[in-house]
Amino acid sequence: AALSREPSARLLAGALWPSLAIVAVQALALTGAGAAALRLTAGATASLGVVLVIAGVAFTLVNHALGALLGNPGRLLALGMAVVTAVAATTFAAPAAFASVRALSPLSPALDAVQAAASGSSATLTVLVLVGWALLGLGASAYSVVRTRTVGVDALVGGAR
Repeated sequence: AALSREPSARLLAGALWPSLAIVAVQALALTGAGAAALRLTAGATASLGVVLVIAGVAFTLVNHALGALLGNPGRLLALGMAVVTAVAATTFAAPAAFASVRALSPLSPALDAVQAAASGSSATLTVLVLVGWALLGLGASAYSVVRTRTVGVDALVGGAR
């Protein structure tokens, strides 16, 4: 990819497309299951579906960016965000540090938005936060692609000798 003649945007889209397609299918399947289990109205089902797709896209982009920029430590960090959000959301016995770190995870607004959508409440603010996370992840992923394709001065000078 570093030596490809394709534009950076096309390389990034090619890298992200399979994951984003899988996320969309999973979000729609979860929407159907959630609507049936919770007996949601058509409006609440549509809201849940939109929220799940946006949440999945946001986490996919953040996860891709962390992996692209930091390698395996970035993937481990993404897993840590998922664990912190799950622990803080499922138990009140978690240490206070989990609640503090929960705010730094893109999964936290995703969980909050899903809960709001499923209960018929407004998820607008948390969806906007998710969009912000998605844009941050997309920007960091794009930076990673450009950085990989950039040849430093040292490589040029060393190659000329």
